[in-house]
Amino acid sequence: MQPAPLTHLGPYQVRGIIGRGGMGVVYHAYDPRLEREVAIKVLPGDLAQEAGIRQRFVSEARNAAKLQHANVLPVFDVGEHDGVPYLVMQLVRGGELAQRMAAQGPLRPEQAAPWLRQLAAAIDHAHSRGVVHRDIKPENVLLGDEGQALLTDFGIARAAAEGAGGLTRHGVILGTPDYLSPEQAAGRPVDYRSDLYSFGVLTYRILTGVLPFAGDSVVSVVMKHVNEPPPDARVVCPELSSAVASSLQVMMAKDPVRRYPSATRFVETVLAGSETRPPARGRVGAVAASVRRALTPAPRSATPPRSATPPRSATPLRSATPLRSATPLPLPASGQGRRQLAIGVVLVIIVVGACLMVAATMMSDDAENTDFRIPYAPPGSVGPQQAWACQRSPRPAAAACGRPSARLGG
Repeated sequence: MQPAPLTHLGPYQVRGIIGRGGMGVVYHAYDPRLEREVAIKVLPGDLAQEAGIRQRFVSEARNAAKLQHANVLPVFDVGEHDGVPYLVMQLVRGGELAQRMAAQGPLRPEQAAPWLRQLAAAIDHAHSRGVVHRDIKPENVLLGDEGQALLTDFGIARAAAEGAGGLTRHGVILGTPDYLSPEQAAGRPVDYRSDLYSFGVLTYRILTGVLPFAGDSVVSVVMKHVNEPPPDARVVCPELSSAVASSLQVMMAKDPVRRYPSATRFVETVLAGSETRPPARGRVGAVAASVRRALTPAPRSATPPRSATPPRSATPLRSATPLRSATPLPLPASGQGRRQLAIGVVLVIIVVGACLMVAATMMSDDAENTDFRIPYAPPGSVGPQQAWACQRSPRPAAAACGRPSARLGG
């Protein structure tokens, strides 16, 4: 026999079921006192029989009541109906973030930026009030009428300022395995940095469309969170930049000390890294693009037309020089191109210098081969001026030059 459908929860009129979760059933209800529609979360009867679970359910209202933030789903009331506790919250019609992710697939960082910033602000606000959520996942993120993200379901959260309070037994894991932090999976004490890890996993899935760790069973997934290093997001999504991939790995570090100090700091680092995303895929593509830019010549329109340059053949010495001083050379934009240009200029200077040295040496040799010494002439012989004329004359006469044996320069 089926139980009669629920029509009332205290003063609230029940109109239908919105959804079911691990911690209860959510109803669509109406508050006749304030004339507004609300969402009511009810703890199932079998779970309500356990005092520890009932206490944990009530702690959701206490934790959420501490948080007054635009991106935290507000709690209006808490009560009990026939021994079953219930929680009254704001009614949100936009559905869960998990449903939107399944419909749209992976998002680029700039597309996911509004949701990421809003969730980061909500998480940091909860941490500033001493509240650790412990179960951050897309199913616990609702979308408002204007598309804003609202963090909800603090049912398994624990107020860090108040301590565990005996609500968590040793060896019992509270949280979803796909988003579980290593310290939470190992049963170690956790703090706000456990939420940062889960938020890093959520961001990884939003940007890539897949989870960082997958397995055939819950145990295998949990062990991967504990033992395996966070994967590189570019393996499944090459469009992401190396800066974004590195930020995700830092946020999912096994050691809580290595993670970002806040969710907002993490999101801003991811968004800043996405602005420098190279057009090519991966690091190799970025290097290749830089090399192509360095080797690409400047546009020819910046070079004066060659007709304005005088012909090089009119000057023999300049024709041997490979430089064209009348045509300005465009400077390469990269450091490698500037080095190549500098090396070429140095080589040209060396070649020109060598040519000048060779020409100077040849002129010096010609000067040394010409003998300008004036020989000594004894009295009565040919005088110095006559000897000079005889030496320079092609056919000197015997009478004018004296004896044939009198050679100049001997």
